Amino acid sequence: MVSAKHMSVASQWPVAVAAIGPVRAGTVLWSLSGSHQVSVIVKARLGLVAGGAMTLTEPCPIRVSPQGDDADREIAPLLRRADVVLTGHAWAPLTPDGRRSAARSSARLALRRGAQTLLDKRIDIYGDRGPSGEPAPFERLSLSYDRALGGPGFDANPSGRGAGDATNTQPNLVDPRAPQTAVACFAPVPETFPSRHKLLGPQPPERLLALIAAVPADLDWSYFQVAPLDQQLDRIVGDEWLLLE
Repeated sequence: MVSAKHMSVASQWPVAVAAIGPVRAGTVLWSLSGSHQVSVIVKARLGLVAGGAMTLTEPCPIRVSPQGDDADREIAPLLRRADVVLTGHAWAPLTPDGRRSAARSSARLALRRGAQTLLDKRIDIYGDRGPSGEPAPFERLSLSYDRALGGPGFDANPSGRGAGDATNTQPNLVDPRAPQTAVACFAPVPETFPSRHKLLGPQPPERLLALIAAVPADLDWSYFQVAPLDQQLDRIVGDEWLLLE
């Protein structure tokens, strides 16, 4: 539940909003074809419970600016679809002597609603590969874009490795469906990546997220979707099962 009233431009939010319960709330004020709109953002944080329902915990502040490649801003005026993203590390399985070590492994993100599979994505994981191509054992690897296929001039992932890389470094994260061409990552697509930024045309992101942003009538709203395309859903109801492997 939220309550709102107008506040001055010096305040954090263009329209004041008070959160009731363990959530954070904010607002975005924007206009389209001369009509003013207010979008309310409500952010909750939930703790994972193996085999059970998640539990509400103390919420984190709403991000009003990007914080690295795995933390996009959270003040989009409108989202037409639900984004599902995953950041963190993939840990190698335990060895018989109790260590975590593997040269190859995989990570999987899936979401199911009853018998319906909404999302099921797997990434193959390799340790650092030298000239021989054989992967070295690892304990854990970051599930981030700098470990995936990409490199300078690669619009889908300019911060990656293995594409246009003079050092010939091979990616650690590989899409088993298209290992030579696809960017294998679960994380949010940074707004600085050309593949996403080009959806704005000449518009800088800050202009769209100004205090009262005038949104162009021909704006491609998919710009605000931060998840990779295969991790965008029509909706999330709340009773889905989340599988992390």
